[in-house]
Amino acid sequence: MAFERIQWTDEVVERPETYEEAVNPDGSITHTQAHGEVLQEGTPQSASNFNRIEEGLQHLSIAHDLLEVTQQMKARELEEKQLQFSSTFVLTEDGVDLGGRYLDNALFR
Repeated sequence: MAFERIQWTDEVVERPETYEEAVNPDGSITHTQAHGEVLQEGTPQSASNFNRIEEGLQHLSIAHDLLEVTQQMKARELEEKQLQFSSTFVLTEDGVDLGGRYLDNALFR
């Protein structure tokens, strides 16, 4: 399942960082937002939205791990085939072993 991206938007208000102050009977102070008109609704910063991000990151991490393992397996398989191939051919000239050199990827050592 493909990750469905959320287009995040900021909340834009008429008077950002503006509050009304009220003194409570016990002497404490309560601040209430007084931003004025909301000019643009923002994307909610909610657990469900953040969990979607976490889920997407987890899927990405798993996909990366699978790719890494697949590449390692293919590299090992290639190494094994190269070893099998190089141990199959001994270079000789007129029936004389040429110093135990083996054919490896069409290059002589």
